[in-house]
Amino acid sequence: MGKQRRRVILSVLGYFLLVSPTLETPGLLAESLEEAARREGRVLFYSGMSTEDSHTLIGAFQKKYPFLKAEFYRANESRLFQRLVTEKQMGQNFADVMHMAGIWVNMYEKEGLLGKYVSPEAKNFPPGFKDPEGFWTAHYTTYHVFIHNTRLVPKKDLPKTYEDLLHPRWKRQIGMSSDELEWFMGMLDMMGEEKGKQYMQRLAAQEPILRAGRTLTATLMVAGEFPLALGVVHRTLEQQKSGASVDIIPLPGHVLAAIRAIGVNAQAAHPNAARLLVDFILSREGQTIFNRISRHPVRPDVKVDPVVEKIRQNLFPIKPRPPEVVQRFKREYDRIFLKRH
Repeated sequence: MGKQRRRVILSVLGYFLLVSPTLETPGLLAESLEEAARREGRVLFYSGMSTEDSHTLIGAFQKKYPFLKAEFYRANESRLFQRLVTEKQMGQNFADVMHMAGIWVNMYEKEGLLGKYVSPEAKNFPPGFKDPEGFWTAHYTTYHVFIHNTRLVPKKDLPKTYEDLLHPRWKRQIGMSSDELEWFMGMLDMMGEEKGKQYMQRLAAQEPILRAGRTLTATLMVAGEFPLALGVVHRTLEQQKSGASVDIIPLPGHVLAAIRAIGVNAQAAHPNAARLLVDFILSREGQTIFNRISRHPVRPDVKVDPVVEKIRQNLFPIKPRPPEVVQRFKREYDRIFLKRH
């Protein structure tokens, strides 16, 4: 084979390695992707995490790839979604990589915001935490658990099952955020929809004390406003480290895991830099950063706190649903828990 023909073949192969978003050839793809990202020079991440955590993650990426100007825009879930929809309608696409709560994923797909990209790192993620079609992968999770004030409720008096939470002694003694739709959907999946709805109606009859947000709810429980609450693991562990009288109630069965996913913008201005950022976030190095900032990484090969390790052996991921199904569940949640407020 002549030198000129070999050069042509290698050039064609290099092109297809560069443009194929689902090709899993890590060595060649990483080299080609990095060079392509270098030419683009910039990447913008739309983040739902705190400003501090977003800065930590993007800062680590910037340090590894100093030839890229890596930036983030931070907002809550609904504002991120509305901003992206507006940008698409105006023909402006600023975001390259997008953070999404699991129950929002299908809304992004419906609006045509998500581009398909199967990262070579995705093979390290268990089923239920990645899209079979390659539009998203969970980069961290939130674990829903019931918690208690250890000064107010000794271990021997704790509820042993979900059914125990319905005992008369816990009436008006359980704190909850007023927006727990994701948990509600997960419980109905885990229990079965009809049985789950019946349980939720009985739990609502306990007249849980609703507050604006999980952080406030957990803080008020520690302060003694109520002895039990619906909380999340990472915040509970943070409170324990600060000396708060709080612990997880070890109810039997699966622990609900709310998915926080990332995907590439279908119209990303810097598509190769976007893929490089996704690869980094899903890599063992990137996932270790989530563990360091008290968020639960998904990769099983990332070492976590022993409490978290025990929990993640028995997770039940809250699956994404079509937008119309999410809206139906929201109406049901509001009817059951918010009707008296």
